[in-house]
Amino acid sequence: MAGIGESFWWTLSIFLVGGADNKGPIGLGGRILATIWMLASVIAVSLLTASLSAVLTVSSLTSDINGPNDLPGREVATVGGSTSEGFLRNLSANGGAKVKLTVLADIPACLNELKHGSVQAVVFDAPVLRYYVNKLGSEDFVLTGPLFERGNYGFGLQQDSRMREQINLVLLKLNENGVTDDLKKKWFGDIK
Repeated sequence: MAGIGESFWWTLSIFLVGGADNKGPIGLGGRILATIWMLASVIAVSLLTASLSAVLTVSSLTSDINGPNDLPGREVATVGGSTSEGFLRNLSANGGAKVKLTVLADIPACLNELKHGSVQAVVFDAPVLRYYVNKLGSEDFVLTGPLFERGNYGFGLQQDSRMREQINLVLLKLNENGVTDDLKKKWFGDIK
């Protein structure tokens, strides 16, 4: 037991003052064992440091808003006249606590309010938010939570348009060739 205590003291001495001259290992076997002990100690301290920094980083990135149920009582911005405004007003009408809604002209104005702390969240169409997060830098904003409501986008054509089938075929071909994935990466970045 005394040898284990000595080895811990020796390891602490190495890390704190850079050496333990008064307790040097004697003989080849002792030096090999001391080298292995020092390497194991360095690895252990490195793993501890990495784990602590990872936990601290993740905890600082975690948002306390992860879905629509977290919005009541919060100051939330959206664009006026949008489906998102309707969703938030509906949420306030159907839920207990009301969402404190700030209606602005466009997404850059909403994100500006979020950046300056005037609102706690921005709710809008996911592709538009992804574009702005990619454009403005994801270090300023974090997309969080699942989609609140699924909405599909499409091209408007006249009833029974001859172009419908051609457009569908071109879109399918672009998707099969990976062009749509390239476009998503270009405009939305690598955001999941």
